[in-house]
Amino acid sequence: GELEVKLGDKVYKARLNIDAMVRIEEKIGKGLIKIAQDMGDQNVTITTALYIVLQGVRGGGNDISDKDLKASVNDCGLSELYQAMAEIMASTIAREEEQEDIELGNEQP
Repeated sequence: GELEVKLGDKVYKARLNIDAMVRIEEKIGKGLIKIAQDMGDQNVTITTALYIVLQGVRGGGNDISDKDLKASVNDCGLSELYQAMAEIMASTIAREEEQEDIELGNEQP
């Protein structure tokens, strides 16, 4: 579902819908699981993090430009950018795995 991410003094609702997931995979050239693995290996570029957060924040209903996001990150620092990216990705992957379990009849009580 939807979550809130903090960048500096601003809190944004965020969510990746299927269109955003496809845009991320096409732009980055990797699947979401591979991007998550790269995150675990601390091998994610600032460009990738910015794009994922931008897509997530826009998916949460925020009208934010690339320039505005970069200004927020400039104020708050890279650690908050990477934290926001991690939260968006974790929420998205967990939601997709939950949906897959339901479709396969493995729903948890």
